[in-house]
Amino acid sequence: EYHGKPSERFLVEAMIAAPRGEYIIGIKQQPALGLALMIGRGGVDVETLNRHATVLLPLVERDLDKALQSIGLAAGAPGYEAMLGAARAVAAYAIGNRARLRSLDVNPLIVSASGAAIAVDALIEMTQE
Repeated sequence: EYHGKPSERFLVEAMIAAPRGEYIIGIKQQPALGLALMIGRGGVDVETLNRHATVLLPLVERDLDKALQSIGLAAGAPGYEAMLGAARAVAAYAIGNRARLRSLDVNPLIVSASGAAIAVDALIEMTQE
C-alpha cells in the first residue's frame, strides 16, 4: 500500500566516480562568539570517526589550515585545495548573510578524483528578519 504523495518532479544525478573523500562543512551561530565554521570528515564517517574542527569567523588562514590538518588534510594532500576553497566560499556566504543565517550544513561534500568539491546535500536555515 502506498502512503506517499505522487510527484511529477524529481532530480536524478550521476554518482561521483572514484571520490577521494567525503567531508562536512557547517556554520552555526554561537551566542557568545558569533559565527563558527565546522569542518570534518563527512558522509557516513561523520558519526563513526568524529573528526572535526571549529574555526571562528571571519576566517584566519592559519586557523583554517590547522583545522584541515586536524581532519587529515595537509597542504598538498588530495582534497586539500578543494576543501580550502569550499571552506572559504561557505565562510564568505555566512559573513555576507550573518544577519539572517541561523545555520548551514553541507554533508556530504565530496572531493572528486579531479579535485573538485561537490556539495551533494545542503540545508540552510535563515531567520525571517
